[in-house]
Amino acid sequence: MQETDIVTLVSSITKYAVCVKDPLAIRYELEKAVHIARSGRPGPVWLDICLDVQSKDIEPSELKNFRVYDNGGTLVASEAQVTECIAMLKAARRPVLVVGYGVRLAGADQRLRELVDVLKIPVITSWTASDMLESPYHIGHIGIFGDRAANFTVQKRRFPAGDRLAAVDPHDRLRWQGIRAARQDCDGGRGPCGDMQAVDAR
Repeated sequence: MQETDIVTLVSSITKYAVCVKDPLAIRYELEKAVHIARSGRPGPVWLDICLDVQSKDIEPSELKNFRVYDNGGTLVASEAQVTECIAMLKAARRPVLVVGYGVRLAGADQRLRELVDVLKIPVITSWTASDMLESPYHIGHIGIFGDRAANFTVQKRRFPAGDRLAAVDPHDRLRWQGIRAARQDCDGGRGPCGDMQAVDAR
């Protein structure tokens, strides 16, 4: 056995974590881990292989392989969810779309550009997605090294007079696309942020 319960430690930050104790399960677990890591939104996996398992002799042809029986695990929003999202956007006085690196991981860069062209609403990005969008609607990226306008949008502050974009207030709608966001993220934890809809890019 290992000295540390590493599987428990990394379970919250990985898509799949397991300790391989049976040498005959190594092929199955390796193939399963690779499948999970590359399916849907790509992400890290963890295989903890005990030292005694690593030293065992095995016959590869006799090992059980991993087979995928589903449709790949793709999540599709229901019609009701899409309708609700559109209704919220239409009702918003100053909607904002927040885009993260998950869009790029999902290979949805072009779809994002098409979405922005259709919505025609302000877009702010995470630092890792700041080069993904060239559009007059892109007002910058957020964070400690972010753009002033983008951070002001998130923090509910007003733009200079004459700017056609306004900041987020409790009546606005935030769309977090391809980014893992908590409610406090939209204003630094200092107050209400209005309605927020998270979309996991696939």
